[in-house]
Amino acid sequence: MKKFILLLIVISSVSIVKSQQLPQVTQYMENNYAINPAIAGMDDYYQLKTTVRNMWSGVDGAPKTTILSIYGRQKENAGIGGMVYSDQAGATSRIGGNVSYAHHFSLSSTLKMSLSLSAGFLQYKLIKSQLNIQDVDDPLLS
Repeated sequence: MKKFILLLIVISSVSIVKSQQLPQVTQYMENNYAINPAIAGMDDYYQLKTTVRNMWSGVDGAPKTTILSIYGRQKENAGIGGMVYSDQAGATSRIGGNVSYAHHFSLSSTLKMSLSLSAGFLQYKLIKSQLNIQDVDDPLLS
């Protein structure tokens, strides 16, 4: 009982969770590898897909996301894939990419499980010309 109470206190005391900002992808039916790299190798052919998302056209600094992915089957139960993306929103810009290896397990005649291992890079930029800074005497910003 004491272990349960201690576990409950530890779980309830967690208040801050940090993560990376990833591009928002809503066309998951068109480019499902962008959401889940474990999908690589599920079909017996390679697929090359691109996704472009421009939100709020006509608004300065509107989010723009472009994704290019290629993935397919490498062996009977394995697939490989890769993706590069560019994501820009306001004064922030992210360029990144990843490669992945997916392995598929048959749990039954109708049920499969896929696991993926991915590695990638991310370059995060702050575009100084798009910042709205006025009357600041900071030598780092000039």
